[in-house]
Amino acid sequence: MAALLPSRTPTGTGTITVPSNTQTSAAAPITVSQTSFGIFTIGQSGMGPGAITDACCRRALIRRPGRRDQVMSLWCTGPGTVDFHERNPRAPVRDIRPADFQVLVGGRPARADFAGRSPNWPGLDRVNFVVFRDVEEGCYVPVVVPARGVMSNSVSRPVSQRPDRCSDPMSLSEAGCQFIGEGKQLRIGRIALTRTEMQMPAVFGIPSCRSDEGTSTFAKCDFSKILRSRGLWAAEPFGQCVVYSLSGQQFDPEMDPAAPVPLDPGPPPYLTGPRASKRLPRREPGDCQASLGDGMPGTPGAAPSTSIRAPAAVNNGAGGADVGQCEATLTISSPMSWTRPPWRTRSRATGNHTALERR
Repeated sequence: MAALLPSRTPTGTGTITVPSNTQTSAAAPITVSQTSFGIFTIGQSGMGPGAITDACCRRALIRRPGRRDQVMSLWCTGPGTVDFHERNPRAPVRDIRPADFQVLVGGRPARADFAGRSPNWPGLDRVNFVVFRDVEEGCYVPVVVPARGVMSNSVSRPVSQRPDRCSDPMSLSEAGCQFIGEGKQLRIGRIALTRTEMQMPAVFGIPSCRSDEGTSTFAKCDFSKILRSRGLWAAEPFGQCVVYSLSGQQFDPEMDPAAPVPLDPGPPPYLTGPRASKRLPRREPGDCQASLGDGMPGTPGAAPSTSIRAPAAVNNGAGGADVGQCEATLTISSPMSWTRPPWRTRSRATGNHTALERR
């Protein structure tokens, strides 16, 4: 069921009921705010690629990315109230952006030209914006809209000067885009060493921590899944800001509404480094993972680092039913250092916490 909340609805807390024939549903709690911005997505989940189109209403897709300096339309709901009848087909087109309204693309402000109702489509609003030239290119560049101190859901859009492909280190290369299209199935594999450093707000009561992990993932995706997915590894390009909105304990930064189909790579891969070796046990089909040390103090698995560092090699033995024998080597010429602190903010209207992670 979808319903349009009239602009005259008072802000604050209340209840909502649904009458049907001679019966009325039980009352459910509702909180009404002046602005509660939500961006529609291709997969209709509120996550992944956003419903963003060009001037001809063509969606920005991984095989049809948007360019810098191009006018784009972001389709959304909840930017604010109006003083005319919501369902009037002749309602005026009026800009209703609040003073602090922004469109952030890749963590950088875009030029927002308009935000308001779409004629003939009650409840469907649009924002016209232009991405500046300083935004990094990528297949899953994050887009988020803060307005009246409240952060929208975070979606993505491809940015590239090429008309038919995009690329970034955390997703596909330009050459890999040739395997994406109608009727095609993309078979992908990833082997990674990951170090995560987290600085948590004091309100969580959780100390800052660091963790090292080794992972290997093998999966396949068809075209429809790729269009709806948050990315091959649910990871945004380097240098971008990622927004996570959470309430209570419900939080999974790797959740993807269009999860790929796992492949059988055979025996759990073996990770070998200059100082230590470790097998990556199978966590779930197609996905093997092992903690290499550290972790959140007081949690299961927290331990000193095993010092598996690059150069490191991973192999899967004889292979499996879907993946043949393979081996990968990771070499880093010099140690990496963290130069920019993470960003954090708090949603004032709802009390829920919003964490901005910079990669």
